[in-house]
Amino acid sequence: MIYSSTLICGDLLNLGKDAELLLSEGCSTFHIDLMDAHLVPNLCFNFDLIRALKDRYPCTIDAHLMMDNAEDYLPRLAQAGADLATIHLQGSLQPRRALEEIRALGMKAGLALSPGEDLDAAEPYLDILDLLLIMGVRPGFSGQSFQPGCLDTLRRADAARRERGLPLLLSVDGGIDLENGPRCAALGADMLVMGAFTFYRGGLSRERIRETRQVLDGPDDPTS
Repeated sequence: MIYSSTLICGDLLNLGKDAELLLSEGCSTFHIDLMDAHLVPNLCFNFDLIRALKDRYPCTIDAHLMMDNAEDYLPRLAQAGADLATIHLQGSLQPRRALEEIRALGMKAGLALSPGEDLDAAEPYLDILDLLLIMGVRPGFSGQSFQPGCLDTLRRADAARRERGLPLLLSVDGGIDLENGPRCAALGADMLVMGAFTFYRGGLSRERIRETRQVLDGPDDPTS
């Protein structure tokens, strides 16, 4: 299982400390939410944070663009060092062209489905995706409750990639905890975006990270 730690839930005055703790526990993928207060009603993070993380740490940047006109920002995102860029269908006038540009710029291409969006909306793009991000909450704010309806989308996405033989990663973002995380894993999730459960309730700790990994990886996983 890949853990993509969403730093929007971290201690914003001590993000370096949080990043170093995660890295020390083998969690080297950082989920960076980029919001423009248009596609979603919130503002969050920028390219400078991505650049700073890549310059200082041996990490993978999983960038989630909750932005209108996402294609306008892809070159800057690549220059900042993002490894993976995920867009929303509503955030681009020409989603296929945007996804192709992401790949041309050397990043992996992802597409996000919000709660209520059917897998059929992503079907035309599955052949050029590296990752499908299935949202367990409405995009824009952390700390929301997991919406179990996304599990059916995950199940169908796993069946579709198997049927078509696609090398597609499936990620679930929003409200992941020690109850629904194993359900997501059992239904085919390759990546879990860990946010509020890991960072809130007393702040990020080595014990919380280890507890999470032990439950979600299983006791026999050598990296747990």
